[in-house]
Amino acid sequence: SYVSGRLAASAKLVLLRNPHGGVRALLEDCAACAVDALVTEHGGPAWDETGFAALRQRVLGQLNRATLGVVTEVLPVLKLAGEVESRLSGPASAILAPAMADLREQLGELVRPGFVASVGWQRLPDLLRYLRAMARRLERLPANPERDRRAMAEVHQVRAEYDALPGPPDQIRWMIEELRVSLFAQQLGTPYPVSATRIYRAIDAHRTA
Repeated sequence: SYVSGRLAASAKLVLLRNPHGGVRALLEDCAACAVDALVTEHGGPAWDETGFAALRQRVLGQLNRATLGVVTEVLPVLKLAGEVESRLSGPASAILAPAMADLREQLGELVRPGFVASVGWQRLPDLLRYLRAMARRLERLPANPERDRRAMAEVHQVRAEYDALPGPPDQIRWMIEELRVSLFAQQLGTPYPVSATRIYRAIDAHRTA
């Protein structure tokens, strides 16, 4: 295909380790993400036949290039996700086991079948930062498991409130990921100030909306 023909052999090896069950399914996910980005870029969606035909032509004309761009963004995500997964696959002491289980659950939510289109083109760099925060957490965990436990409890309390919402919004979900960055890998930074208190306010606002 157009995309695979323009990837180095090393990149193709990275693509093999994905949660989709195969490279073809992963590339289809990347193409779906590219379509969403192109439709938005060209002012879509279209609501009449003429507008739809014009939009479709513009999207198809740029789809190969855009899909390759998405794959290029996804490659470092898959590489780092594989490294984190490898570090989480080994045995853990009783004191570290809860944090390791939390990280495995987080990884499974972030990098799962269909994650590329679900996350979206604009948020892929954030996804890479979340994985870097996970790697940083793993590095620091043995030195201070009690600190990690306290931070994890704070995240779990916020997440429980979020999960209890009817139709929980994605915006708050991503705020929780930013909270994890601020608690476990503050040096990586967040795009806006985030705290458990701010997330509780957002949850309350959603409840009363």
